[in-house]
Amino acid sequence: MIIYSQNGTKPAQEAFNKILLAKKFAITFIKDKKYVIKREPTEEYLNEVFKQGLPYCISDDAKTATKSRAAFWNPKVISRATNGDWVVFGDYKMEPLGSYEKMDNLDVWYSDFKYKDEPKRGTPLLGYKSNVNNRGIYLPQILTLFSKKFTLAYGEFDVDKKRWLKTVTKEIARPFYYENCLFIGKSGGWCIDENLIDVDYGEMLGGQISKKQMGRIESYCYKYIQQEKIDAAKQTGSFSYDDKEYYECEMQAVFIILYACKILQDRDKALTRKNVEMILDQIKTNSTYASKYHCLVEDYFMYHMDKLCESGYILDAVLDELV
Repeated sequence: MIIYSQNGTKPAQEAFNKILLAKKFAITFIKDKKYVIKREPTEEYLNEVFKQGLPYCISDDAKTATKSRAAFWNPKVISRATNGDWVVFGDYKMEPLGSYEKMDNLDVWYSDFKYKDEPKRGTPLLGYKSNVNNRGIYLPQILTLFSKKFTLAYGEFDVDKKRWLKTVTKEIARPFYYENCLFIGKSGGWCIDENLIDVDYGEMLGGQISKKQMGRIESYCYKYIQQEKIDAAKQTGSFSYDDKEYYECEMQAVFIILYACKILQDRDKALTRKNVEMILDQIKTNSTYASKYHCLVEDYFMYHMDKLCESGYILDAVLDELV
């Protein structure tokens, strides 16, 4: 991903929203005859850069150049995208290297960032069938999560208990490495097992959560899940086990947060960050091997908690103490 503007113009709002959902990116800009690289900037930080009208480049990665070559224009900073396009900085100006398109009528250019290609809400993922073919066994597992098409290879669903049971032992089917706190729901969502987690609900702030409040959080979570499926289906090339682990963590993290909020609603507890995180703190892998080599779902909670608090859907930590 590369997005840049020589005059510091803010990207179109639709594009800006998508930038904020990027898993890893950096912004490079020029200010007071200095190059500044900020990795994983907040929405507020980005808006401040745009507000000042500073020449900037948003990219997958950015680094300071360390080598110089005689007879060449030597860049001081290199910003680059995974698709191979670059924007280099030198003499306090930017030089794009690659193929770029203009964003609407704005002084904003982008590469490998089709922000207008989003399908309309409700458009089935079958529209990406041409990309899905020959993608391996793992992509279908991601695309069927949270849908009626979800199946569990090593389990059967018990309608009465509303849980997947292991085919042979009849034990509750649980996500690998999270057997101590989660179980798998009908549509593949990782659900919090209240019988296994150690939470003192008496320490929580009380309060009723309206259906409207819960609806906003549910909408955020399922929109994010849908976007992750779209991104996964759009990828070209093979879809590896590591890809599956990554997208699974991204989607399951928001679902677990939603489930934690529903627990609070059922127990008449306030929808505050502190209350939600008291439950999320119990979601941890029980495997040293998984901690070292796998994506951990608990590493993905903070991003969404920040977003939900910024949106006002969950009361943030500061206001929490004042209630």
